[in-house]
Amino acid sequence: TPSTHRSRRSSRCPLGPELRLPYINHYDNGIREADRVIGEILEALRPGGYLKNARVVVTADHGEHVFERPQGWRGHGYSLYQEGIHIPLLYWDTRGHCPAPAELADQTDIAPTLLAELGLEPPHCWQGRSLFESPGRASVHVEHVHYRQGEAPLHMEAFLCRTDQGLIKSLRHRQRGRAMQESIFCLSSDPDEVNDLNGRL
Repeated sequence: TPSTHRSRRSSRCPLGPELRLPYINHYDNGIREADRVIGEILEALRPGGYLKNARVVVTADHGEHVFERPQGWRGHGYSLYQEGIHIPLLYWDTRGHCPAPAELADQTDIAPTLLAELGLEPPHCWQGRSLFESPGRASVHVEHVHYRQGEAPLHMEAFLCRTDQGLIKSLRHRQRGRAMQESIFCLSSDPDEVNDLNGRL
């Protein structure tokens, strides 16, 4: 469907309702195109037998804001809400031997997982661990520093952990050493991060 190339407009400028749908269509079209290209790559590998004993990993470096927040954000790098950090991670063992993965994981777990599948130990300096290690992680930490010309860097931090109350997420943004945002969400009951439990939990 008709789309608007999202890079032509500053992500800080508000978009009127007439431009939001074309923008969303542009994003959705990108997802469909990525899906098509990944399929073509796999189909090109199949005839040569490369997928008979293979591990295929498909992931992303970040998510994208597409008007989920009242600020009307589009793009990425402004926050660590789930739409920006909850990314696809597809792990396919063509032998069909994939055990259940850990419930909590981050991108640093991909390389240690592949090494473990090859029977190799990761270097001690690596942060991640195998996705299939049991027990899995109790928590994950995501950190990002957003730089913009003429402004002090914005330091963002998200911490997720499994508790008796569900999956809890702490979100902190700081600039010039001053707290810009401190929020706590229960992702199990509030996946859209609307109900801030800071001060109550």
